[in-house]
Amino acid sequence: MHEPQKLHPLAYLSSAFSFVKNMFVPIFLVALNTNFSNLNFIELVRSISTVAMLVLSIVVILIIVSALVEMLNIYRTRFWIEDNKFHYHDGVFVKREKELNIRRIDSVDISEPVYLRIFGASRLKVTTPGEGLTISVMKKTQANELQETLYYEKEKLEAIDEGQTESTDVIDEEVDETEEVSSAGASKSEPKERELLYAMTGRMLVLMAMTSGALGTFLAVILGIVGSFSGVFIEEIVERYFDVFENFISMPILAISVASILFVIFAYVMGTILLAVKYYDYKLYKRGEDLMVEYGLLEKKHQSVNINRVQGIVIEDSIIRRIFGFYSLSVIISSDALSLSEGGNKISLLPFVRRKQLYEVIHDIFPNYHMEVPPRKVPLRAYRRFFQIQALVIITATIVVQILYWEYAWIVGIVLFAAITCAGIYSARNTGYRIDESEDEINLMSTSFFSRSHYAMKRNRVIHVSTFTQPLLRFDKLAIIHVKMAAGLLGEKITLRYLDIKDIDKIWHWIKRGMKHEANIETRDHAVED
Repeated sequence: MHEPQKLHPLAYLSSAFSFVKNMFVPIFLVALNTNFSNLNFIELVRSISTVAMLVLSIVVILIIVSALVEMLNIYRTRFWIEDNKFHYHDGVFVKREKELNIRRIDSVDISEPVYLRIFGASRLKVTTPGEGLTISVMKKTQANELQETLYYEKEKLEAIDEGQTESTDVIDEEVDETEEVSSAGASKSEPKERELLYAMTGRMLVLMAMTSGALGTFLAVILGIVGSFSGVFIEEIVERYFDVFENFISMPILAISVASILFVIFAYVMGTILLAVKYYDYKLYKRGEDLMVEYGLLEKKHQSVNINRVQGIVIEDSIIRRIFGFYSLSVIISSDALSLSEGGNKISLLPFVRRKQLYEVIHDIFPNYHMEVPPRKVPLRAYRRFFQIQALVIITATIVVQILYWEYAWIVGIVLFAAITCAGIYSARNTGYRIDESEDEINLMSTSFFSRSHYAMKRNRVIHVSTFTQPLLRFDKLAIIHVKMAAGLLGEKITLRYLDIKDIDKIWHWIKRGMKHEANIETRDHAVED
């Protein structure tokens, strides 16, 4: 890997495939709305004006030229390791060069989509706190070798840095001795073996898929497909689906109900299968200071994260998972991704694990973190604020529908009102925080609809804090606080709602004592009364 390397020949085919994939939907929609039986190509060509033909020709030429430029760019792409840096060069008209300092690499991730696995190829992504790069197509063996080499070089550099630090602390000699320490540190650094920390069994895989929003996963896929087609085409499919049930069931309402229930069951089963395929053979490894995750049946993924780059820890659960005693563990890292939706700043380590094993792994990997469920901090007078606005909207909508459209709307309204009220009380009873002065750490518990997110972070990882209040909240001596930790370009924001002003003030001053830049602390519009 110390000599310039080329991309896999499949990169040319992958580029063409991406072009065809992007053009498939427009071409399909045009073909779907075209009656080819009455189409006369000769008359069509004659009817096109000279200007239109010229524009069409220019478009075709531009498409061909752009494809050729992309092919040439793939041919000119080179990457290699030199002078403790990872070099990546590409470009046709303008040469682009990227140099990533190996010391600052957070993770080296490998993914293997189905169409790449067939040809023995894979995709590699290198992530650092400030920037990163992705090699779209390369040989699988080449990707594995590059990953191993980068980790080995990083371990060697860390050993050298540790050796230099130790020699500086013990004696203060001439600068010439630094080279001796460096060579000694390099000789001690050897590739470390991976240690298996967690492996998901088949039974746990199925249970995880069944309790991980399988219905929402399938609906997201369906909506993505539906968005690619015209509304008329979708309406026709829906009408035919319900017509099948109306032919067997005379009552329209009952037919629609049966059809809807069967669709929900089918969607839930399909969503469960999709999640099981995605997280198949999930394993967590530890190698030195790096954590490695491998999973996937059709698309095999290899993700990694350096323990020293972790900004915070997140334990998540839902009310259903808590009943069975299962939780999930993720870590927040700093990377070049804009948000967590890109999957760049949040890495799932244990997507489904029992409570006892969860804390054993946390203690093994992060001994400097003290994870403990924060006590409840929302006062009783604030409980109604977690559901009163949503409840008001439901009541208003139910009254309108009941009067104008459907006489049984009140039944649906009662069910929704009960669900929103219970979810609000659940959120209020689980929101809280805990400050550990000895560990210089804060634990925050934020909530949403029947789910919780338990964050743990060190004070030096907090980059911004702000509060919100308004006259009605101020009257009840309540406020909302937003705490943002370092995570990519935008950070990860945690919100605690409707806490007592004294608790807000306690969190505020604790964070403020660790802030280096006062600009990151917004001016509050409330004060604590004695």
